Amino acid sequence: MTISLSASAVEATLAPVEDLVDRAGDIALTDAGHRLIGSCCRSCGGKNFPKRMACVDCGGIELEDAELAHEGRLYSHTTVHVSSIRETPYRLGYIDLTDGVRILAQLDVAAVEGGIDGPVELVVNDGNWSFTRKEQA
Repeated sequence: MTISLSASAVEATLAPVEDLVDRAGDIALTDAGHRLIGSCCRSCGGKNFPKRMACVDCGGIELEDAELAHEGRLYSHTTVHVSSIRETPYRLGYIDLTDGVRILAQLDVAAVEGGIDGPVELVVNDGNWSFTRKEQA
């Protein structure tokens, strides 16, 4: 038996599924200060940022909002010099949060000056969030 599909049926099958939840709730002001809000899987406990409709770790679909750590360590970074939608240059980096979540975030100059594996913390200015170097006590 031969199955034939039209080109439009194949394209519909290959279309990506939107997995991200609306990004408006990425950050919240809590009693402990500003926190990123991700999702936590009720099945496996995996945390993700930004919020998702399905767990990246196990594929579970029972997710709930979760406050994420506001500090971590700089894993890697780069400076973007060309962009058609943002003023350049700007810095992006991967942050390993203390609760085990790795996120991609905008960095300020101080975060980069702290070097790889340097401690960083979340800062919020005018509703925009980024990470800066955490001063050692």
